[in-house]
Amino acid sequence: MKTIFLSVFMLVASLSTFAQNGESIKVQEDPRIAHYLNEFNRIAATQTMPEFIYRVQLISTYERGEANGTRAKFRNLYPNEPSFLRHDGIKFLVEAGEFTTRADAEVMLRDLRRNFPSAFLLPPKRVQ
Repeated sequence: MKTIFLSVFMLVASLSTFAQNGESIKVQEDPRIAHYLNEFNRIAATQTMPEFIYRVQLISTYERGEANGTRAKFRNLYPNEPSFLRHDGIKFLVEAGEFTTRADAEVMLRDLRRNFPSAFLLPPKRVQ
């Protein structure tokens, strides 16, 4: 019974694939798509991506609670700066900022050392 049903189903499915009888399909593209693609390419050509990103490490600890507390304190003091909580398999690391120049990162580091005395500048990361 299953094989008969399956055979009939396959026959109907194969017949329905020939329903177009060789007619071509025409796709009409909205002209706004080309306009927006051109705008995107124009803007992308003028913007340059930084080669490296600099970050400041605030703390390295074995305790998640301490790392979360440090990140919360940073977010309260600097709400517009990004912060990252990473776990490297052993320790929890809290990193802050995404600076395109080392000078900007060092200025932030000097400011951060008042509240986070163990903060230091990480080696630059290559942008992918």
